Amino acid sequence: MTDAGHSWLTDTRRGDVERQFEAEYLTPVRLSWLRTAERAEEPRGAYEAVRYGALRGRLPACCVPAARRRRLRSC
Repeated sequence: MTDAGHSWLTDTRRGDVERQFEAEYLTPVRLSWLRTAERAEEPRGAYEAVRYGALRGRLPACCVPAARRRRLRSC
């Protein structure tokens, strides 16, 4: 496959350039994104543990009385 911008490269040399580009640029960028994603999980986990825990605790307190009221009305 010949790329118009790199037509002067042989297939072997083009492969070498692609591997070198991946090693020098793509691999570090991927690792950086993975570290960023891992760091993002830490505050998300803390937020979910605190905030969603509180919401889950309040949910039954809201729903159970409403369900009881509906049951009493249907009798």
